[in-house]
Amino acid sequence: MRAILFAFLLLMLVVSPSLSDEDVPAKIRALETELSRIRGESTDIPAEEIDKASHWIEDAKSSLSSGDSERTNIILKKASYQIEFLNALAQEFKSKREIDEMKESLQKIRNQTEEIKATDVQVIEEINKLEQK
Repeated sequence: MRAILFAFLLLMLVVSPSLSDEDVPAKIRALETELSRIRGESTDIPAEEIDKASHWIEDAKSSLSSGDSERTNIILKKASYQIEFLNALAQEFKSKREIDEMKESLQKIRNQTEEIKATDVQVIEEINKLEQK
């Protein structure tokens, strides 16, 4: 749900050429919230990438306080693109972890299959010995 809301906010930020002055603080708060969520959920993302988003959000705040709405909108777009990039990185790292877990599970299954085959051979040999007696 949060991802859908954030995607909608990003879409609104990108589609609208200029935000009204009332919308900008809400967009900044949304970006800060999303950045905090990303920081909390993914430790794999390089700190410098997170710092870029944080820096652009702070720049947007200072630009907003100076009254330069055009510059603020441009910086907000940069920040939203960086947050989008961070979300993509987080998803990539999550997918890689899932793939590694699947590979480990597959290897365990292969090992168990080999053990079962070896046990099967032993059982067949025992049955043949018993039949011969």
